[in-house]
Amino acid sequence: MFLAAQILAFLVGLALAIPTEITRMRLAAGDKYGPFTWFFVEFHPDTTLPLLLLLVAPVCWFIRSRSEPTGTRPAPSDSATAHAADRWAWVMALGCALVSLGASAWVASRSVGGELNLRFGDLPPAYHDEFSYLLQAKTFLAGRLSFPSSPRLPELFDQMHVVNEGRFASRYFPGAGIWIAPFLAMGHP
Repeated sequence: MFLAAQILAFLVGLALAIPTEITRMRLAAGDKYGPFTWFFVEFHPDTTLPLLLLLVAPVCWFIRSRSEPTGTRPAPSDSATAHAADRWAWVMALGCALVSLGASAWVASRSVGGELNLRFGDLPPAYHDEFSYLLQAKTFLAGRLSFPSSPRLPELFDQMHVVNEGRFASRYFPGAGIWIAPFLAMGHP
């Protein structure tokens, strides 16, 4: 059952990424640099990166399944093998964390604003989602889950991504706020 869920998730990811990337590849084909333009100049982190990761995923799965002939975790009696597998899992998790931080830094360093010479990371929250994420991070840093709504004109603070019905809080799951909170505490939300 779990394998079926993985395959379904994989296929849904491909179904979401491929149409957008095919359109972008067709546009790049008209450019004199062709695929170079698609990959290096017009790299789209929302679809290009997931597509590349999805294309590499079957190779990683095949390598992993070949390394475990029985398809199960090593028996507890073989502690050296179990420790090696655990170490490898931690190395992979650390690698994933470093790639995530690197991708976040790369997106934050992207130039926006043309003449203003601003980077994406220099911009304040400009949309409802980002405001809600930042509100959530500030709420967590204050050691709270919500704030009381404004006693005067609470409707002035109504937004689609914020609960404002006696309590003022983000409508999102806590993951984004937890992720942003340490960076906000360092002064780099």
